[in-house]
Amino acid sequence: MKFFLVLLFGFFQANANITRSNISNVGVTLYGVYMTSDPSCQTGLIASVPLVKTPTTSNFVNAPVLGSGVVPVKVACVVLVVANQMQIAWQAGTYSAPDNVCSAGGTANVNPCVSTTIVWPSMISQNAQAIGLSLASTCGAVPLGTEVVPVYMSIHSACTGNSVIDQQIAGCSLSGKTTSSISQAPSSVNNSSSGAKIQVLPVRGRIVFAVDPDQIISGQSGVCSAVSAPVFSIHQ
Repeated sequence: MKFFLVLLFGFFQANANITRSNISNVGVTLYGVYMTSDPSCQTGLIASVPLVKTPTTSNFVNAPVLGSGVVPVKVACVVLVVANQMQIAWQAGTYSAPDNVCSAGGTANVNPCVSTTIVWPSMISQNAQAIGLSLASTCGAVPLGTEVVPVYMSIHSACTGNSVIDQQIAGCSLSGKTTSSISQAPSSVNNSSSGAKIQVLPVRGRIVFAVDPDQIISGQSGVCSAVSAPVFSIHQ
């Protein structure tokens, strides 16, 4: 087992002209991080950042460090346990249409888990029960935002969650938005309905997580609003 430093960077590929430098907050409330060499995300899980009842909420634009811990020799799946609401803030700027309605700056809350039934790995369920943490079993069409939910990243997932990339992958995109649920673990190879795609990672020191609010802020509806949940990925 090797120790690692986990980082989560906020970066941005916005619709039209809202750039990365205009994002002032990508707020994630984290309960724990699990990793395994099992791409189905169900067995061999290691609590790389142990589960806690009282989470840490960080702005990953300014403070991207998650922590350090132990990882498997090969990372085939990562499970982030998070609150089902992330905070995005963008600065005032001079944006071109249709995003000129966002020029005053603002904030938005987004939900990674929507209209989803959640099946937790048994280890995470047991760890949560031991500390008295209630895990969500479902996310409604209008989530509360307080649900404790998983974000699955696996080599068996087909879709990245990036709407531009996923338009090139069969079964991954519908009208520019990913159809994959990142709160469901993939049950088969090349699964286009569950999880976010990562490449298999042999651990060689630092592991870096990235969150990309791809097309999350847009004025296409005539008002400045959030379009979709952030995209998670992992690399070294």
